[in-house]
Amino acid sequence: MNLYEIMVSSQKMLTYLKRMKGNKKNLKGRFINILLCSMRMVHPILLLITLIITNGQEEKFSMIIKSFVTLSMIATVDQKFVATFPPSVRENAKKIN
Repeated sequence: MNLYEIMVSSQKMLTYLKRMKGNKKNLKGRFINILLCSMRMVHPILLLITLIITNGQEEKFSMIIKSFVTLSMIATVDQKFVATFPPSVRENAKKIN
């Protein structure tokens, strides 16, 4: 569910960047934003593929649980990073979304 929400928000950001009209000076920043959104959209797919491959190779149940915990921590790194932002930045991001 969390990964689906990440993909939907990335898709909305990509749609916004596609429709945004800007001057020619900001093309580098726009390209970087599109690249970041694309990476964020591909992240859940790669995470699930990695999970399937990793769990398919494990023989012990305890190692499968360890893999789930590790991958869930990797999946939430960006949310933990965002939690360190000042409240004003987070409020502005919520307005955009």
